[in-house]
Amino acid sequence: MVRKKSFLCLSVIFVLWSGIFNWAKAENKWEVEEKLKQLHQSYSEKNYSRSKEILTYLTESFPDDPYFSYFEFMIAKCDYHLENHQSAHYGFEDFINKFPRSRFIPACYFMLGNVNYLWGKRVESAQNFVLAYQKAKDDELKKLAAKSIEPLLKKKLSEMELEQLAQQNKDEKLAPKIFFWLGKRRFESENYPEAKEALSYYQNNFPDGADIKEVSLLLKELSSPTSQILKVGVLTPLTSDYSDYGESMLKGINLALLYSLMESKVELVVKDTKGDPGRAASLSRELIEEENVISIIGPLKSESTLRAGVQASEARIPLISPTATHEGIGSVSEFIFQLSPSKPTEGKSLAKFVIKEKKLRDFVVFVSEDEVSRELALSFQEEAQKLGAKIIDLEYFSKTTVDFIPALARVKRILLETSPSNSLSEEAFIKEIPARLDGFFIVAEKDQMLKILPQISFLKINTTIIGTEVCGNREVLKLAGNLNQELIFTSDIYHMEDDQTWSSFSALYHDKHKEEPDRVAALGFDAMNLLISIFEKRVFSPEKIKDHLIQIKDFKGASGGIGLDQHGENKTIAIYIYRAGKVERLR
Repeated sequence: MVRKKSFLCLSVIFVLWSGIFNWAKAENKWEVEEKLKQLHQSYSEKNYSRSKEILTYLTESFPDDPYFSYFEFMIAKCDYHLENHQSAHYGFEDFINKFPRSRFIPACYFMLGNVNYLWGKRVESAQNFVLAYQKAKDDELKKLAAKSIEPLLKKKLSEMELEQLAQQNKDEKLAPKIFFWLGKRRFESENYPEAKEALSYYQNNFPDGADIKEVSLLLKELSSPTSQILKVGVLTPLTSDYSDYGESMLKGINLALLYSLMESKVELVVKDTKGDPGRAASLSRELIEEENVISIIGPLKSESTLRAGVQASEARIPLISPTATHEGIGSVSEFIFQLSPSKPTEGKSLAKFVIKEKKLRDFVVFVSEDEVSRELALSFQEEAQKLGAKIIDLEYFSKTTVDFIPALARVKRILLETSPSNSLSEEAFIKEIPARLDGFFIVAEKDQMLKILPQISFLKINTTIIGTEVCGNREVLKLAGNLNQELIFTSDIYHMEDDQTWSSFSALYHDKHKEEPDRVAALGFDAMNLLISIFEKRVFSPEKIKDHLIQIKDFKGASGGIGLDQHGENKTIAIYIYRAGKVERLR
């Protein structure tokens, strides 16, 4: 009987203790969950001090909790954000040692990479990013690690440090990227034997690597003797439409080569595009893959340049278009360059000049309705309005228009603030009243300009004529002089008599071809001379040619000044003024 009572008492005590234990366990779980909610709230609000307090409490109070490793990892992250980098560094390293199989290990290596980067420990930082990339199962963390190591490989690590990193990680997943930059950096510093060693290792061990094309090109350059014949491709229409311009471009290119010290070292590989963009693209690929050119000049037209430029860019071969004028061609790729400023660039530059420098504020825009003229006029109009100027009227006319009096009469009525009248005497009286306007921006062909100017004078509209290269035409200038009109114009084809670069080129061209050169010939001449100036510095790799081209800021060419912006477009616009029978260059 006593035994039964004792057993019963023990059972009751066990049940009571079990209940208390389970209750305590449930209570602990509830408290952890509440604290985690508070943690996530404070961390999302970037209150890292409060977050660390919560985490410290959790680690001290619940050392056996399944989330314990998470608590310690987050404490180290909070220290990092609080800029307690020493504590953060210790925390992440301690975590790696204590929890080697945790899913947070890749993130620890990534954070260690950041801490070491801040401390200037470049090799340690790079190695941590490599380990983070190697161990990460999360694609997002892989991308972050690869992106973080990129500036170290490109610039921050010395070549010796890069070599150390490469030897430590020959079999790691980021090895291709490390060996690529090791080889490229050595190539750029002209350490050619060791560059070849690193690039050959890449080619032999990572034949499907992301940078294999550039590696192959660099190795091809390294395997060629310095006395090699340099092949330059030329894409231009020699038959079909625009063949006259294509011939002019080629004559200019050949002339530059003829009078250089590089004539015996440069071979031109000329391909006839026939003015076809698709053909230009395929010929660009042929020049690269079969002829092994290190640079391409051409094509003539913008669409062909875009198509050929895509092929050149994929192969990382610089392409210089002397004549393409569409906006944004150079921004397609760092390997595409255009020597002719785009029409929007021309319009904006002219608007800025007449408003900022000449202090003109009110304008009429008088423009041919074709697409190119509209694009030019729109850029002028938008830039003028952006700078606070006023466009009083915008008039379009067709290419067949010969009588501009009706349109100009509308402009004059706006200037005089009068309405149209059916009275012939009143209209005649309106024509006799002078009207004043700051600037009359005109985009027209030469024959139409020769009609517009006297009709403006006939209607007694006193203004400064603003225009483009047509205004630099000798007939137009002579007519403006006779009418006592002032002209401000941009032009790449008008050349001052004292422009020595143009005069020398013109004399050489005339001596060779017994004819006067046009702008296309001058642009071809300049494109070849840009490459020659780079070759003379013993720069022969496509990558380095590209790097030198982007640095061109003040090249004095036969076609005018050349200054390339970050997108490879020439932004140098020559602006002239004609007054009192004389032309003066203003910029």
